[in-house]
Amino acid sequence: MPDLFSRIHHQRLAIVEVLEGLGAEEWETPSLCEGWTVHEVVAHLTMPFKLGVPALVVGLIKARGNFERFSDRYARAQSQVPPSELVSLLHREASNRFTPPGFGPEAPLTDSVIHGYDIAIPTYRSFEVPEGTSNLVLDFLVSKKAERAFTRPGVVTGLRIESSDGTWSYGAGSLVRGPTRSLLLALTGRSSGFTALEGDGVHALRSRFSPR
Repeated sequence: MPDLFSRIHHQRLAIVEVLEGLGAEEWETPSLCEGWTVHEVVAHLTMPFKLGVPALVVGLIKARGNFERFSDRYARAQSQVPPSELVSLLHREASNRFTPPGFGPEAPLTDSVIHGYDIAIPTYRSFEVPEGTSNLVLDFLVSKKAERAFTRPGVVTGLRIESSDGTWSYGAGSLVRGPTRSLLLALTGRSSGFTALEGDGVHALRSRFSPR
């Protein structure tokens, strides 16, 4: 458990490093998280530091239990906060140990890794994630628990997923193979994650993120 929190701390600081190098116009760049700008993604990342569990519960009730709707409302509202304030908050709270109800530290670790890529890739910045951290996030993304907020139900059913540049693999069935970063993005529904994947299971994986 302590190791997971140290990894969260490391990835949050890596995001801060990316953000400190962005120009004002880059904050309005569309991120890889569909519908959000870089500014809105960063606003979302500060949510655990501004909302306690009671406020989170109230927000979810107002959003009729839909976490995505609640999160979207929060991110859009908080994106009115100046970038410098959001960066300072993210830096100050890098060691924060909040975990959302029903989840462990794998959830904020996944948020930090995936949203770090959401920010860094479209702004052409480097964002390093150690292999051990990537593997922990991949383990979480193929778990049942992740289906509740990070991916889709049954997304990896019948698939064999392999990293082409690491040691991680999972499952049995039709093959999905590609770079670790691409797997992380594809398993969270980012369309750019599919471009470097190969295998007879890629079409099935992509189709499971199609609009319903």
